[in-house]
Amino acid sequence: EMEYTALGQLAVLRDWLGETRIFRDKRGRIEKVMDHKGREIHYEWGNWGERKKIRYSNGKEVFFEYDQALRLIKLRKDEEGKKGFEISYEYDKEGRLVKKQMPGGIQTEWTYNAHGYPKELIQKDGRGMIDRYCYKYDSTGRKILLEKERKGLPKERGTYEYIYDALQRLVEVKREGKLLCKYTYDSFGNRIEREKMGRRTVYGYNALNQLIWEESSPEYERVNYTYDARGNLIGEYKGDRQIHSYSYNMLNNLEKAFDKEGREATYYYNGLGQRVGRNEEEYVLDLTKPYYNLLERIKKEKSQSYYWDRGLAAFETEEMGGPQYILTDEMGSPIRILYENGKEYAYGYDEYGMDLYEEKEKGYERQGEGQLFGYTGYRYDDISGTYFAQAREYQPEIGRFISQDAIRGNAENPMTLNPYGYCGNDPVNWVDLDGNAAVYYLNNMDGARIFGHTAVLIENDDGSSEFFSFVGGGELGDMIGGKDVGGHMGTKVLSSSETEEFLNTGDIVYTMLNEELNFDNYDRALRREITEEEKMEMLEFARAYESAYNLYTLNCDIVAGKIIGLIDVEFLLCQ
Repeated sequence: EMEYTALGQLAVLRDWLGETRIFRDKRGRIEKVMDHKGREIHYEWGNWGERKKIRYSNGKEVFFEYDQALRLIKLRKDEEGKKGFEISYEYDKEGRLVKKQMPGGIQTEWTYNAHGYPKELIQKDGRGMIDRYCYKYDSTGRKILLEKERKGLPKERGTYEYIYDALQRLVEVKREGKLLCKYTYDSFGNRIEREKMGRRTVYGYNALNQLIWEESSPEYERVNYTYDARGNLIGEYKGDRQIHSYSYNMLNNLEKAFDKEGREATYYYNGLGQRVGRNEEEYVLDLTKPYYNLLERIKKEKSQSYYWDRGLAAFETEEMGGPQYILTDEMGSPIRILYENGKEYAYGYDEYGMDLYEEKEKGYERQGEGQLFGYTGYRYDDISGTYFAQAREYQPEIGRFISQDAIRGNAENPMTLNPYGYCGNDPVNWVDLDGNAAVYYLNNMDGARIFGHTAVLIENDDGSSEFFSFVGGGELGDMIGGKDVGGHMGTKVLSSSETEEFLNTGDIVYTMLNEELNFDNYDRALRREITEEEKMEMLEFARAYESAYNLYTLNCDIVAGKIIGLIDVEFLLCQ
C-alpha cells in the first residue's frame, strides 16, 4: 500500500516489512526517510537541487561542496567524537575530472585526448604510483588498446588489444599480441563459443535464448541449466551434482540461492523491489538514488558505512576504526582499497567481470570479502556466484543476466533484443548499472545524469550552424518505467561566433516546447564532413521530426542516429 503527496510523490510505503515514511520539503525534495525499523536518514539540498548533506542513521554526516558550475569539489565526513576525512576534486577547463585527492597522499589523476576521451588514469598511494592505465580508441569511441601497469601484479601488466565484429561485439582480447580470449556469437547475440587460456567452451540455447547447456574441453565437462516459467534461471547441474539453485519472489527478485557446498543465502526486499537484507545482514538504502545507494550494512549490531561520489569513494567498518578509500578503474570497478596506514588490497577482473582471484593469481583479494562491491560497482555474492544489478542478477562466467529484461527490446537498437544479453556483448565500453539499460561507460563517469545526452550540430560553410536535441517531457516515473511520453525536438540557430563558443565550452541554451529554455553541457563529440546535399537532407528531416519519446526505445541517442543514418549508416554505429 502506498500514499502520495499532492504532487504525486511517494510519501508512505506499507509492505510486509512494515511502514516506511518519506518526508519532503516544499519543492518535493526528500528531507527525511524513516524506514520500517525507525532508522532515519536526513538530507539537505541546495538551491539548484544539489545534494549538500546526508546524515546516516548511525549518526555519521557527509557534506558535499560544489563550484559555480555545480561540480563536486569536496566530500567531507564528520562524526562526533571520531576522526573524519575529506576528499577533494579538481577539473580542467572543459569540466572533466582531472584529480581526486584523498588523505594520506592517496590520489587519482585523469588526462584526456583531443576528443575528450580518457587518455590516462594514474592511481597513487603515499609512496608513489601503484596503477597506470592508458587508453586508445577507434573513430567511434570504442576502446581498442589498454596499457596496464599494476604494482605487485606482474601477470596483469601489459598491453591489451580489443577486437570487435561488424555488430560491435567483442570477439577477441589479446595481451602483448598473444590471444587471451576469443568469443563467437550467434545471430541472436548469444555466446556460442569461448576460447580462453587453452580451454574451449561451447554453449547451447533454446528458442527463448535461454542458455541450457555448456561443455568445456579438454575435460568435456558439461553444465546444464534449467528455468522457471517466468524465464528465471533456477538450476545449474554438472552431471547429477547441483552447482547452484535459485528461487524468486512474486516480484521476480532473487529470494534464495544455494551453492554446491550446501550454503544458503536468503534475500529480503521492500515493496519497491529494493534489496534490504541478506541472511543476518540488513541494508540501509538511499531512496533518492536508483543504484549506488547502499549507505549502511548492519550485521549483529555492527555497522559498515559506505560513502559515494560518482561511485564508491570510501567505506568504514567499526572494527577497523577508520576509513578505507576506494580506487576504481574507468568502468567503476574497485581495483584497490587503501588505508591511511599504508595497508592495501588489490582486485582484478577480466573483460566480463570474472574475478582474477578465481584464476589463483597471487596478489588479488576475493570480491565480496570485507566489502560488498566489485565489477562496475555491482555487489558480489559468494553463494549465488552472481552480481546484484538491482533489477536482476548478472553472472560473469557466462556473460549474461540470469533473468529476462523487464524492458522489451526494439529492432532499431538490436543490442536490446536478447532478453538475457549483457551490454550487447561489449562489456569493454558499456555498463548496465540497474539491470534495465546499458549505457556508454563514460556516461557513468561524466556527462548527463544517468543516460547521458546526444544531440546533432549541423554546420554551414560560413561557420554558422543549427542545433537539434530530441527530448522528452512528462512524469519522471513514467519515463523511467518505459512509458511513451511527449517528445520534442529542441532547436537553436547559432551564428559563427556562437558555434565556436559552443564547440569550445560545450554549453548551450536552446528552445524547448512552449518556448521554454533548456541548458545542456556536452563533453565530447564525433565529427564528419558532409556535402551540401547531405546537409539539406539532414536539416529537412530534423526540422520536421515529430514523435513520442521513450527513454529506452526512442530517445535522444536513437533520434540522433536517425539523422546521422540518413547519410552514413556506418557512422551511425557511434551510438
